[in-house]
Amino acid sequence: LDEYDRVADPAFRRDVAELIKNLSDRAARVQLVLTGVASNLDELIGFTPSIRRNIVGLAVGPMAEAELVEILGRAEAATGLRFAPEARALIVRMSGGSPYLVRLLGNRAAGRALDDRRQAVSETDVITGTEAVLVEWNAGLPRRVQAQLQRPEVRSAWNVLIAAARASGTPDGWFGVLDVAVEGQLSDHDGVARVLNGFTGEVDLFDREDGLEGREPRYRFRTQGVAQLLGLSAALARAGR
Repeated sequence: LDEYDRVADPAFRRDVAELIKNLSDRAARVQLVLTGVASNLDELIGFTPSIRRNIVGLAVGPMAEAELVEILGRAEAATGLRFAPEARALIVRMSGGSPYLVRLLGNRAAGRALDDRRQAVSETDVITGTEAVLVEWNAGLPRRVQAQLQRPEVRSAWNVLIAAARASGTPDGWFGVLDVAVEGQLSDHDGVARVLNGFTGEVDLFDREDGLEGREPRYRFRTQGVAQLLGLSAALARAGR
């Protein structure tokens, strides 16, 4: 069951949980694979204590570069298009290990080439296509989030936000102050903490979870898509725009 996080019908979720329980009770040699975007199992499948012992959670991290290149290679074989080496490298670099982004950026870049009746996809096609993706992505965010990203205090902390976007590339999306400092090469850890904590209140870009037994608090982006938007914007800027 793919994109299980998008299931909105509670009755369907209960039916799936009942199915899992019945299969387990009968020792049936059947396994279900449920995939989706979530920070933990409860968020993905709901709180169902009766079947927790029957479920194994597997967090999925970023894909390796070779696997991302293979995705573009399959696209070339299926379409007859050819990505120039620099175009392929730029797509892989900007995707940050996301197969979704590789397909999206590759698709938009290929579309630019086809509009010009070309079979070769250039680095310029990738940059132009990515710019269009960013415009659409920003427009798809809640207006409240769009407004927050334009606030002066947010723009002035852009380097911390970009570093946080990179640090959020964990399977569950959570990160700490040190993770952000390392990603952004920021020596002022207290300053990083102030920024992250400052954006958990009125400007609620982050969720915060306080640590237990002396552990440091951790953070994650509250709205899905913001980290990817920031990361892609930074990657595009490094590409020369």
